[in-house]
Amino acid sequence: MFSGIEIPSSTTGPESTSSTLTTTTQATLESTTTLQPPTPTTTTLEPTTTTTEAPVGPHLGFPSLVMADGNTIRSVGPSANGRIVTSVEQVAAGPVRVAYVADDLTVISQENLATDEPFTPAHIARYHHDGTREVIAGVSSLFGLAVISGEQSIIAAEAFDPSMESGDILAIGLDTGTITRLGWAWGPEYGVGAVEWSSQGMAVVSGWADQTESVIYIDTTGNQLTRPSPTDNLAYASPPSVVSAALSPDGSQVVWAEGPDLGYDEASGEFVLMGDPWVVKGMDLTTGQVVFALPIEFAGVEFGDSWIDSIRYSDTHLVVNRMQSFGDESVVMAPAMIDMTGAEPAVVPFDVVGNATLLPVSARP
Repeated sequence: MFSGIEIPSSTTGPESTSSTLTTTTQATLESTTTLQPPTPTTTTLEPTTTTTEAPVGPHLGFPSLVMADGNTIRSVGPSANGRIVTSVEQVAAGPVRVAYVADDLTVISQENLATDEPFTPAHIARYHHDGTREVIAGVSSLFGLAVISGEQSIIAAEAFDPSMESGDILAIGLDTGTITRLGWAWGPEYGVGAVEWSSQGMAVVSGWADQTESVIYIDTTGNQLTRPSPTDNLAYASPPSVVSAALSPDGSQVVWAEGPDLGYDEASGEFVLMGDPWVVKGMDLTTGQVVFALPIEFAGVEFGDSWIDSIRYSDTHLVVNRMQSFGDESVVMAPAMIDMTGAEPAVVPFDVVGNATLLPVSARP
């Protein structure tokens, strides 16, 4: 796998497998337990390694990505001559919302499978090297990968169960199946949309709470950490919408997206969509000062029909995943790429469509 990309040595992902992290579960959380993995099901899905070159100008500092579009998962990154090359690495069993590549080069994806049953939750699947597809039981929303207690782990939301009042963010070890609970993923008037990690064992958790948003920080045990938050001074039930926070690899900066939100219109006496178009902001976590604000373009649709799904923070770029709505249909766009290496952040050309995550260091040829 991943033979179609030449990755520069400067490219790294947001997780580091060289750190040894010790997990001490909070007293209010369940003790670490061991997940009994389900029996893998054999499939006939086979990746291809045909390499194509995308029509993108030379940007040698670009991060290497894993991109999901439809049922297809691709590796995308710069070649030695500065071109962006893509290789199909996995054809999934259903439409893929997001996909990650683990350090062992297995593919992990969140998929929606065709079914006649309404409100069927998404599946989280792991594609092994022998061609088998393993469904990870008990989880539905895939937030990413992180090193927990020295083991690379899937970070996901506990699957919704109407008999439960709440569900947790779970870290599930890829080798042992060990589960660590990291705090609420969903509950009364609360839901998590993103969990993004630095390489320092700290995550930023973005969610909604009642009629506003919440951005908090946790460590690898689920303990909350005190840091300046984009939602510290956010007005209740008013724009902007604050979503998709991410941390710089060294944990010194938080970035997030702000966009339109529902607010109370005194003239009509109703809640309506209001506020400004989307912008990505960055804050220094030492000083609490906002250090940049950069508009994100959504051409061809009203700003109310656009959405920033997630942000990935590589060593050199922000990868801003964008979506547009056309009626009842949501369409994934090419991510906006923000170069962070200059004196000021700047959007640079990139036109490969898909929802992107960061290719790990272990995937280098």
